[in-house]
Amino acid sequence: MTPTRHRTWIIAIDGEAGAGKTTVAQILAQRLNGIAFSTGALYRALTYWILQRFPPDAKQPFPPNEEHLAHLLKQCHITVQWQNHHQQHVYINGEDVTQHLYSHQVEQYVSQISKLRIVRSFLLPVQRQAVAPYPLAIVEGRDIGTVVFPNAILKVYLTADPHVRIQRRSAQHRWSIHLAQKHIQHRDHIDRNRTIAPLQQAHDAYILDTTNLSIEEAVDQIIQWFHERIQQQRQQALTSNSIQP
Repeated sequence: MTPTRHRTWIIAIDGEAGAGKTTVAQILAQRLNGIAFSTGALYRALTYWILQRFPPDAKQPFPPNEEHLAHLLKQCHITVQWQNHHQQHVYINGEDVTQHLYSHQVEQYVSQISKLRIVRSFLLPVQRQAVAPYPLAIVEGRDIGTVVFPNAILKVYLTADPHVRIQRRSAQHRWSIHLAQKHIQHRDHIDRNRTIAPLQQAHDAYILDTTNLSIEEAVDQIIQWFHERIQQQRQQALTSNSIQP
């Protein structure tokens, strides 16, 4: 299952917070021998890095203005590396910042950073370059199939009942149900209403409701769709070649 030379096959997984994107992507990467790329980690890494240089206080509102951000971003070089395909590490200027991605402060401010046009423009080529060396990448986020990889071989939009998503997020972070509910509602509002690259289903994405599915069932369905898409592309290529003079 090797793509055409110099091409990376992308499985784009978008969806709501708590729908299962990260877990599904990691298991897909293991079963398909690809890499699992959580693009949200880049926004978290950048948030952490900015906070270290521009800590918010009463005299210094956060985030910094666009001019200041532009100056900061010129000093920032982000790279991503994987261990065993699904263990992702994010580096900024050579420093591994992975352990800081889910700190309380990053959790508090990441949505303010990720909605900024200058930030999304800065990270767009980083995301595309990160997967370029690999034959297959399972990329999960909120604008993967619509903005980052609009030509992905397979696009999947994961959704689930809000109560299920709250329970999953509570278990994932060992939060109270009340805290998880506030987090999910806040993320849903930010993701769906931001001006730049809001969360939305790509027109050609498969919708997968994971409310009543196990992780393995969700993964099995996506793998089936992936094989079908490969067969469709091969058939299209054969048809195209057969009609050439």
